[in-house]
Amino acid sequence: NSALGRICFSRDFISPTLRTRPAGRRSPQRQLHLFHRHFIRISVECIRVTRRRGASSRSARRIDDQTPARPSPRLPPRHRTSHTPTTPGMHDIGRSRTTTTSSTRCSAGQIKITMDALKDILGDAQAYLTADENKVAVGVVGGATIAAAFTLYMRRGSSKPGTFDIGSGSVDRSMVETEVKDYYDEFNTLQRGKGAVIDRKEKVANLVDKFYSLVTDLYEWGWGTSFHFSPLLPGKDWAACESAHEGRIAALIRLGPGKQALDVGCGVGGPMRTIASTSQGKVTGITINQYQVDRATHHNSRLGLSHLCSAVRGNFLEMPFKNETFDGAYAIEATCHAPTLEQVYSEVYRCLKPGSVFVAYEWVTTPNYDDKNEAHVAIGDEIIIGNGLPNLRSWKVAEDAGKNVGFDLLESRDLAVQADGSLTPWWWRLSTSLQLFKLKAKFNHSLVTIAEYLRIAPKGMIAVHQMLVDTGIALIEGGEQGLFTPMHMLVFKKPEARA
Repeated sequence: NSALGRICFSRDFISPTLRTRPAGRRSPQRQLHLFHRHFIRISVECIRVTRRRGASSRSARRIDDQTPARPSPRLPPRHRTSHTPTTPGMHDIGRSRTTTTSSTRCSAGQIKITMDALKDILGDAQAYLTADENKVAVGVVGGATIAAAFTLYMRRGSSKPGTFDIGSGSVDRSMVETEVKDYYDEFNTLQRGKGAVIDRKEKVANLVDKFYSLVTDLYEWGWGTSFHFSPLLPGKDWAACESAHEGRIAALIRLGPGKQALDVGCGVGGPMRTIASTSQGKVTGITINQYQVDRATHHNSRLGLSHLCSAVRGNFLEMPFKNETFDGAYAIEATCHAPTLEQVYSEVYRCLKPGSVFVAYEWVTTPNYDDKNEAHVAIGDEIIIGNGLPNLRSWKVAEDAGKNVGFDLLESRDLAVQADGSLTPWWWRLSTSLQLFKLKAKFNHSLVTIAEYLRIAPKGMIAVHQMLVDTGIALIEGGEQGLFTPMHMLVFKKPEARA
């Protein structure tokens, strides 16, 4: 028996209630509650057993070889070596070499040791708890323990929420389920294909605040800190594509040292940090949600960018900045939350210095979208409801909104459309196929379900995750059919001051 098996399934651990009461009096809810009390203890012990096994196996190999152990060189964390190969160059073919990796990555040996330990643990559990009335608890807790232990081991030093860190932002845990219901009640219809809009425009700001309190942790968990899509660049991973998409803005608004830009709807600040660090200009972000301000401030400090980046809470329809404060501004997939684009564009116009540039990546329908086609409208409705949007606008409406508030339109282009007219598959950021997305979503949904049932995630997060899954399906369908784009680029300029 493993050390963990002896600890977790000893008489001290298994509740007398589970061992002695008749089967008819043991409810699954009671069993889950009892196991949940020791959940963290199990996970931590998993890691301890893994480390002890790793140390003992290394000692055994040294004894068998009769070779004295030599200490490995102590290198900084970012320069420790591993035998995981990267793509070889011409002179590296057939040559064994080492590469630099992050200290948080596990080697194949470590993963094998971890999985062996977990197999022993589950073997002990199966041998000890074979009664039918305990199957629910064993199944749920066994799966949750594996997921939690492996997640904790692989996430050492990680900064984004893990599966078992998912929360509800500034919404009280006990109110999440109620808030989800209230969120849905704000729409005129939930029947897809009937033209969903938010009934009361004055409630938009409150609804968006509520929306991001519910989804921010899920976004960071499943996506990262840059809440946007990007064009797919040949030979580049999605992190590089995101950075290029954000870096384009720094060049367009001509941000540099000594200048200051405004991020309209900054989220948790992923784009802000890229734009500030590449340009060395200062960026101030504004978001309606206090939890996102806190997350952005945390990330800024963690990455040593607090001197360049800052986030404030506020409504971008009434921004707390003086006239002509900023040298440039941008909005990445954020102003779609405004009741009308004129309202937010006019505020940006007010805060910009004369001659400054404003760049927006807008969520809009394309010329292929037919508002009389019920299937098209159903896709649009899913996007609206699943993203807290008041409505879904066309690219032409966005162009006219900027002109109406006084901007000069310098460029209007859908970045999803390439020079030859073909589409860059931006929706591959979700999945390369709809079926694969559904499969991954089902797995992630099971993790969120376990977290909610074990009371790690607040009650109601299952519904929130399902809403985001449905939205993802609609985004993939809208992208594949060329009905919707999240990256219609508008480049506006505030006219120079008249003499």
